[in-house]
Amino acid sequence: MATARELETYLFAEFPAQDACEWDNPGISVGFPESEVTGIALALDASPETIEAAAKLGCNVLVTHHPVFISAPDSIVDEPSSGLSSAAIVSAISNGITLIAMHTNLDRSIAAQENLASLLGATRIGPLDGGTDDAEFGSKAELDPAGNLTLLGLSKRCESAFGRVAKVWGEPSRTIGTLAIVGGSASDLASEIMASSCDCAVVGEASYHKALDIVGSGTALIELGHDVSELPILDVLRTALERDRRFCRIVRMLPGEGLWWQPRMVM
Repeated sequence: MATARELETYLFAEFPAQDACEWDNPGISVGFPESEVTGIALALDASPETIEAAAKLGCNVLVTHHPVFISAPDSIVDEPSSGLSSAAIVSAISNGITLIAMHTNLDRSIAAQENLASLLGATRIGPLDGGTDDAEFGSKAELDPAGNLTLLGLSKRCESAFGRVAKVWGEPSRTIGTLAIVGGSASDLASEIMASSCDCAVVGEASYHKALDIVGSGTALIELGHDVSELPILDVLRTALERDRRFCRIVRMLPGEGLWWQPRMVM
């Protein structure tokens, strides 16, 4: 078997650390780097709940998309008022679990971007900024022109693929051929989205005023929800891990936590 540090090394070979933003904190943040990996759980976030769930499955490593912290908390104490990061760190150490995150380096991977495009029935054609460096945020994609898909039809496809109702900006009957796709927050990429001249942007979220800018430029907009847009990235992680015989039989996908809900979900 491999150690947690060797697992981190393998993941960085798949999703290079140098592709992460300077402010990011990918890799091992908490735990036991030299411990032998006996089970790997995958989740979007390292919360006390996901850590407990991983422990119940017999996993001693939790690989998440979002780091348990970007900057270390001021204090790490077992008190509700100390915050989510502190509680998660305490839980991880108490349960003997190592926390590893693959964040913006994973966002920038072609594998993650192609996966998101495929869920929308589209084909990735390149980076959002139109350059030659694929290690960028966001991508451009094309829908089958023979499909004559409308914005309403695309929004229904999103609901089917992601299991949540999207927020849609634009004329429902508009025909959509090209997409700008950004998982998670797209507010910092509003200029790139507008410059792409795509028919529609499918994003995790955008601030209200950035959304107004995007729609005002002539691009329709579908907001999936930050977490909803990123849950499929766990499939990319699982696929990467299952390519290595050391990890292929010990990966467990944790269900989404359901941190929020809509009335129609409980009616």
